[in-house]
Amino acid sequence: MNNKLTVLVLAVLLLPLLAIAQENNDIQNKPDYWCPKVELIGKAAEIFKLNKCEYISGITIKLIYNGKYTYPAKLNFTLLDSQGNVKKDDQTKKVFGPESLKKGQYGIFTIQGYGNDNPAKIKIEGMWKKK
Repeated sequence: MNNKLTVLVLAVLLLPLLAIAQENNDIQNKPDYWCPKVELIGKAAEIFKLNKCEYISGITIKLIYNGKYTYPAKLNFTLLDSQGNVKKDDQTKKVFGPESLKKGQYGIFTIQGYGNDNPAKIKIEGMWKKK
């Protein structure tokens, strides 16, 4: 009798957790919703490797720097909608991330939250100081 009660209690407690896990799994299988496509432009494509993109307090992108060129003075993140147009208020969104990296290090860049207004694509371009 105790075994049946234990199984029943565990089932009641675990079923909601399984449903939540399945829902999270479904969201992650929708890449355009979960995280937009990321395109590295120009020299940025030669010095960075996209390691991870996920939604944590905004869109969080992990890039690995290979040191082939100097680290850019600035990284521009351009947010595009599904038609390829620059999203309204694109330039007012804050991007948080490291100002520099050493060869082999990774940087985590977070673009402040959007609610349900996620971009379809993010273009990342490095800006270097002219010598």
